[in-house]
Amino acid sequence: MIQDIKYNGYSASPSDYECQDGDLAGAIGLVPDNGAMKPILPPSVIMQCEENERVVFIHSSYSFIHYIIFNSENSTLYYIDKSLYSSNKVEIAQMAYSIMQINAIGNTLMALTEDGIYYYLWVDGAYKSLGNHLPEIDISFGLVGRPRLFSLSDESKSTFSISFNEISEGNLYNELSEANKTKITDQIMAKVNKFVAQETVNKGRFCFPFLVRYALRLYDGSLVHHSAPILMNPSTKTAPWVYWTRAKGKGAYSTATCNILLVAANLDYNLESNDDFYILEEWKDVIKGIDVFISKPIYTYDQNGKVSSFNDTDNHTTKFIGRLYAENRTTTNNTLAEDKLLGNFSSKDFLDHYCEWTYAQIYAMYYSSDRSYPATTFNLPEFSDNKVAESIKNTSTFYKLCSIDLSEAIENHGTRKDIVVDNEYLQSLVTREVMTDDYLSHDNLCANHSFVYNSRLNLSGLRRKPFRGFISQSMFAYCNGMYNWGANGTTLNINMVPYSYGRYSIAVYIKENDRTLVVQADAGLYNYNDLQLFNSLEFTYTDSTGNSTTRKSRHSWGCYVFYPNPNAFKLVIYNIGQACYAIDLQPHDFLNGAFALLDYELVREKNFTALPTLDMEITPPNFNWKVTQYPISVPNKIYTSEVNNPFYFPLLGINTIGTGDILGISTAAKALSEGQ
Repeated sequence: MIQDIKYNGYSASPSDYECQDGDLAGAIGLVPDNGAMKPILPPSVIMQCEENERVVFIHSSYSFIHYIIFNSENSTLYYIDKSLYSSNKVEIAQMAYSIMQINAIGNTLMALTEDGIYYYLWVDGAYKSLGNHLPEIDISFGLVGRPRLFSLSDESKSTFSISFNEISEGNLYNELSEANKTKITDQIMAKVNKFVAQETVNKGRFCFPFLVRYALRLYDGSLVHHSAPILMNPSTKTAPWVYWTRAKGKGAYSTATCNILLVAANLDYNLESNDDFYILEEWKDVIKGIDVFISKPIYTYDQNGKVSSFNDTDNHTTKFIGRLYAENRTTTNNTLAEDKLLGNFSSKDFLDHYCEWTYAQIYAMYYSSDRSYPATTFNLPEFSDNKVAESIKNTSTFYKLCSIDLSEAIENHGTRKDIVVDNEYLQSLVTREVMTDDYLSHDNLCANHSFVYNSRLNLSGLRRKPFRGFISQSMFAYCNGMYNWGANGTTLNINMVPYSYGRYSIAVYIKENDRTLVVQADAGLYNYNDLQLFNSLEFTYTDSTGNSTTRKSRHSWGCYVFYPNPNAFKLVIYNIGQACYAIDLQPHDFLNGAFALLDYELVREKNFTALPTLDMEITPPNFNWKVTQYPISVPNKIYTSEVNNPFYFPLLGINTIGTGDILGISTAAKALSEGQ
């Protein structure tokens, strides 16, 4: 009997006896496609690979299909463009390490090797080799200070007077009564707050300590390679300076004439030379710029506190760390004027150097014809040193200040360039973009397996090479000299003592996976400032009575050190392999890293006793030492990149899978319809 049976499709029932007529149990050489059965055609020969060659990957996009070929004899990676129907191979790269796997996202090809993940970007009709890691950039930030005196810069062009309840002559330097504290505070702080806003916030300048960071902005908006927080010091102790020049009254004092001194500082920068500087141009398609972020100002006085007395002498040693600005380098100015040095100087070469300048010295240079400075200042409601230090330690939120174009930074390399901040930009600083935190984006990754799904790169079988660490120029505010200070009558002699150069380097010790590792930043020329970090110099001090004593120089520069891994526990400065100065690190409470904050005005000398024992068989740090291994194993983690960005693996994309080794990655996706 001949019977027509309608084809129903594949059977979902495992038993033939339970299937309806027309259900298909299996097929050979046919596949279901859109409700129909279509034949599987036999493969056609496109090309013949030569001996020792094999196709390792097919790189396809909407505009091209490339057959990626590896020649094991000469360790060369080639590609053939399918559209050309030619067997002419075009070389991509000579591979120094064996290839474990190749994958691609968009126009970026990734080769997994024993030396990390090598990236090749298809651009302008060719594969551009980018290396195995985003470039490390080192930017030096400095301050350019403009001293400001209320009587010159305020619109009134005069000092200001305050009144208070009568104080007898013998009690003027004693602590104020509660009534006078309130009365004087209201008058002084109103002037201070107005002057600070007028000369700094409204003009894009700074007078309080703050921290600055930078990061690379990638083509998709991601931020990577965050810098260390860099402590900038327009002032170290309480600022501004509020001093009085005359107290008056009948039988007792009831009024005083006052003035205010502050340093309004601009931020400048320079892109430093390092090993990766010369490959930055190759990455311009991936890196779109360098974004700079700053913290809120770290106030050194309590805005809700009260002025306590007329007698405060320690604020004279408040320091501005940076370069002083003056318009009259080649001329002598004998009257007070904004941005002009006053009187005679034996040399003005100091205007080219970034140094530690006390406010007393700044006053003598700009505002005192006889080179004296006010004997006392008001005792503002200043925070204790411990309170200010705690504020610096807890700073973890950074707001966008500006973006630096990568090409501009490269073009200006070697020249310090001002960062121009629009007027009143700082008024709304806390509404700006907030910097993300970093999670080991400086570390190099090496993976055994990769899998691309939903335009994300997934990696497993991972090992990490820890980051080399920051060089001193990119970890500290720029400072390049010291000076000898003296006066010959009213002529100031400021003789520069340039920093010494030496083969110094910074090493960081890390304890991870029960092993102690050490990494080292580039040495020699790149770390010329390191000697000054610990080398307090001896000098002879003669007081007003003629007595001489030997003292040692104190440093306020280079107080904040940071390494972007909370497992780091010690930072050591080396001189040609010999340890000189050791700093203990602690995990930061709010940032992913370890840090230390040294005291201002600290005598720094060789202080190490014993250094940690290393668990790796490697050469101890010396001038040419670098990490070449991938010593940190993370076998039970999967790293998932951002969408269409195989260069960045955010913290939320890192997942731990059990405790064993991950041998491979695949999807567990279920087809939503027939044919998927």
